[in-house]
Amino acid sequence: MTSLRPLPDQQVKLASHVVDLAAGELRDAAGAHVELRPRSYAVLHLLAENAGQLVSKDDILAKVWDDVAVTEDSLTQCIADIRKAIGDEDRRTLRTVPRKGYLLVPAQRATYHAGRAPDLPSLAVMPFSSVGEDCGPLTLGTGVASEIINELARNRDLRLIGRDSSFALANRNLLAHELGEQLGARYLVEGTAQRNDGTLVVDVQLVDARDGSIAWGDRFHANAPNVPQLQHEIASRIASTLYSGIREVEKHAILGAPPRDLDVYELTLRGIARKHQFNGEATRAGRADLEEAIRRDPNYGPAHAYLAWLNLIDILLGLTGEWNPSRFGEVIGQFNRAIELDPGFSSAYQGLSQALTYAGDLEQAVAVGRRGVELGPSDADALLFFAVALFEAGESAEALELADKAVGLNPIRPSYYCFFHATILWGNGRYQEALANFEECLLKTPNFRGADTYRVMCLAGLDRLDEARKLLSQVMASPAGLLVLPPKPPELAARSMAQLQAAGWRPTVAAEREAG
Repeated sequence: MTSLRPLPDQQVKLASHVVDLAAGELRDAAGAHVELRPRSYAVLHLLAENAGQLVSKDDILAKVWDDVAVTEDSLTQCIADIRKAIGDEDRRTLRTVPRKGYLLVPAQRATYHAGRAPDLPSLAVMPFSSVGEDCGPLTLGTGVASEIINELARNRDLRLIGRDSSFALANRNLLAHELGEQLGARYLVEGTAQRNDGTLVVDVQLVDARDGSIAWGDRFHANAPNVPQLQHEIASRIASTLYSGIREVEKHAILGAPPRDLDVYELTLRGIARKHQFNGEATRAGRADLEEAIRRDPNYGPAHAYLAWLNLIDILLGLTGEWNPSRFGEVIGQFNRAIELDPGFSSAYQGLSQALTYAGDLEQAVAVGRRGVELGPSDADALLFFAVALFEAGESAEALELADKAVGLNPIRPSYYCFFHATILWGNGRYQEALANFEECLLKTPNFRGADTYRVMCLAGLDRLDEARKLLSQVMASPAGLLVLPPKPPELAARSMAQLQAAGWRPTVAAEREAG
């Protein structure tokens, strides 16, 4: 085997481990030696020497097995050994680049630039304190934290620090920035758990490890007949809420960052943030960000997925005039490309489900939406967009149940949550609640097209026809005009047309074509 020449005092920090090139060993966050077979460590050492850069399979085979001829199976086994040793089940730290080789992603250092996001949001869940009980090492708080880790591990666009690493540092009285540095984590999750009779109460905080500030906090209650069921129920709710909260914090941070040379992840994140502004200027800028991210890394699946999302929204809302329903096929192709590159990325399935829905392939839309939920069960977006697919397929009652759950899981409701929840409420005949949600949507995003159309319909459904006619007149006179995009189920499509016409709308030939 090739002799490895260590570089003095050189260490490569991973998400939850350190490769010490000088000492020739792998260590966990607590500093303990992690055993690896010699060939497996040799592969890791080579990748660590080239951290952040692609190393081809041929180069690895030539340098690690220069004394013997082997097949790629030997390399594959070593890669599996390394991933197991560093807790990289989601393959975010040690990445496979199809048909090319492997890339080891180092952790972001603790000295972050202002507003700069790491390669992926990195999160460490610390064991929670148990209030009012002393059960030894297996406390209630430890159980709740472990369940949260299990739920968060399903989300592929978070880098989650392994349980063993975060729990090993729990009792060392370290400050937040010290924990973040040692664990390679941008965020820490801390909390307390208390059981009173049949109720579990959990207080949780999301801490920014850079300065110890609290980015978000909340209290959760759950009732269940036994402790394991309680823990799982509340952990699922917390995990989804945490994920949604981190996503919002990251988006706002990147938009407020000063102009600079952004990396692929940051370009993608900025594209996502601009996608949610729902106007033509932001849409064009977001498209440029995402296209640049793909140019820099053609194999980065999330950039393809969010570009497809942005183009789909442009088709549906007519934000730039550059994309229209004739291009649904292109959007579906973009989502399929994202799934090909990253088969476990839930958001790509969510978006594909929406594209198929509006393209009219409702059976496939529901199947793909269900797959998105399977891949991201603690992602409120997955539930919301599956609900939309079910609604358009005529399953209004089930859709409302899922939409209610999605809204309950997201503490920071973006405007599109308000819009889709309201649309499904409207479909279930709950016009007053739908009207309030459409108004909230417009408070958050005043130019969200389609919300005013449904407000007219809700007012007509409530027999407030004078208000409906007045609003319709205002919308028709606005620069954006009236967006008529009726739901797919025939009964609901007929209802939407009847309510608009009751308010005084008379379809033109163009409007009839758009509605069809």
